[in-house]
Amino acid sequence: MWVRCLLAVALAALTLAIAHSQDCTGLHEEYFNCTSPCQKSCSTRAETVENCRGSCVSGCFCSAGYFRREDSLCVRSWACSNEASKRKPGKLSRNRLE
Repeated sequence: MWVRCLLAVALAALTLAIAHSQDCTGLHEEYFNCTSPCQKSCSTRAETVENCRGSCVSGCFCSAGYFRREDSLCVRSWACSNEASKRKPGKLSRNRLE
């Protein structure tokens, strides 16, 4: 009986994890079940992780090597500068260069 109960709980957890992983629609975003609440952003990319304390959180976070920019996009560090985010003639969108 314990085995069936444990299997049911594991299956439910897996189903929830898969369902939540589809919520991340941004480019270079991933869903994490338990990660640091301090997401790397363009404004905090030079800070060390030691400055961040807190319990784990779940949600959409930028993939490794990417930083959250002010416009909520996940970008490489070179795209964090103001000049890169305001480049012309196109602008960066979630999926492509427009």
